[in-house]
Amino acid sequence: GSSGMQSSVLAPLRAAGARPAVARKAMMFERFTEKTIKAVMLAQSESRRLGQDHVGTEMLAVGVVAEGTDFGARALEKLGIKLLDARSNLELMVGNGQGGKALEIPFTTDAKHVLEDAIE
Repeated sequence: GSSGMQSSVLAPLRAAGARPAVARKAMMFERFTEKTIKAVMLAQSESRRLGQDHVGTEMLAVGVVAEGTDFGARALEKLGIKLLDARSNLELMVGNGQGGKALEIPFTTDAKHVLEDAIE
């Protein structure tokens, strides 16, 4: 199943403690498909690769492209967006930071909004 994937995606949300907002976000991830969870995990990997201390919307977009099979990935592919180009552009946008070492990388406010909107 996807419980292992869900727990690793939920870790940044749980890191802040069990406040009601965090609990709502944890429940949000439980409503995602396995492909969506994989895309979020790939976005987290991109953040680590670039030494960043957050997961932003641009990383979520690259995660969707990297996942490769979900509706969003297919739509981006039809627009001519390829993974290597997306990763190169991401690197140009955000650069290489000194972070990315933490096991749990938080989402930016905008990235949280994108994830919330994805289930509505």
